[in-house]
Amino acid sequence: MNARLLTRILQYPLVAVFSLPLTSSAQSILFDPDPPVVSPIHRLTIADLDFQNATTPKWLFTIGLRTSDGGTLQARMSIRVSIQLPGGESYPEAARVETVDPHFAIEGNRTITNLDLGHTIPTGPTVYDQVARSRLEQLALPGGTLPAGLYQFVVEASVVNDVNPPRVSRFSIDVMNPSSVELLFPLDGDDGINRFPLFQWRYDGETSRIAVFEKLPTQGSLEEAITGTPHLTQEVRGLTLQYPQAGVRSLEQGKTYVWYVEGLVPESGGTNFKVRSLLRAFTVTPQGLGSLNSLLDELEAVLGPKYKSVFDEIRNAALSPEGAMRLNGNPVTSSDLAHIIRRLRDNPQSITSVVLE
Repeated sequence: MNARLLTRILQYPLVAVFSLPLTSSAQSILFDPDPPVVSPIHRLTIADLDFQNATTPKWLFTIGLRTSDGGTLQARMSIRVSIQLPGGESYPEAARVETVDPHFAIEGNRTITNLDLGHTIPTGPTVYDQVARSRLEQLALPGGTLPAGLYQFVVEASVVNDVNPPRVSRFSIDVMNPSSVELLFPLDGDDGINRFPLFQWRYDGETSRIAVFEKLPTQGSLEEAITGTPHLTQEVRGLTLQYPQAGVRSLEQGKTYVWYVEGLVPESGGTNFKVRSLLRAFTVTPQGLGSLNSLLDELEAVLGPKYKSVFDEIRNAALSPEGAMRLNGNPVTSSDLAHIIRRLRDNPQSITSVVLE
């Protein structure tokens, strides 16, 4: 090699190209879907939050995770539970559970349920805020059922040994735990009910089931009556049901019927926890609607011609005496109404005005 050629080579810098594999720091974790899928439940127990040691575990949620590039990585995760009780009482970190070494692998994507925690996914024990746990145990219903409130779950997921902030997702379970169902109408023992009564009840939940049975003369108790075939059984979203005029067995004049309402509280697996009311009985008046209409006629006679326009308005509008009759906001029976009419007949001066609302 001559000196001129060597000089020309040395004029150009030496460039080396290295191909390096991507490290895990280039990967990240995404929630998919976000927020996670939650069981449509409104009832939890203290044991449900102890993911590792629940004796009868129920599916509560499914967390979907995937890697940003479809590759494989080791991930870690933590779940915090905060609680907001009615009246403003709150516990921002009532319970917490975290995965432990070696945590878990995500090969492109992975789904994790609460049933995996402490089993297929290694976790440490659930850590409770002792003030929150004592309060929950104090308020818990029979069977360890947690009190009503909003239970929010905060999930954090990150790559093991990664210094970047974790991904965060949130979901909540609205615990309702209605504890009772109160029947409002027909009143217990009312013997002046028409064949198509408007059933009414009080319940804090969303869905109820009403059942109506005939009480046979040979049956000595209300409990015995509900062992038979129901005239009506129907789920209701709301707090009233007009007895249908078709599609079910009709109620018959002069017969006695027993009814109850079950509040349905959704639980995991598509089942319902049932809260049943007391049993109540009523009798369809032997004259059907006629007896109630006769009371209306008698009331018109007591009030006299001064208020004839009110009763004309009732008849012209084809209004019928169905549903619950009320006095000062409280339901009254047909017998109560007859007693009121007798009192008005004896004291007509006590009537100051009559209006139709």
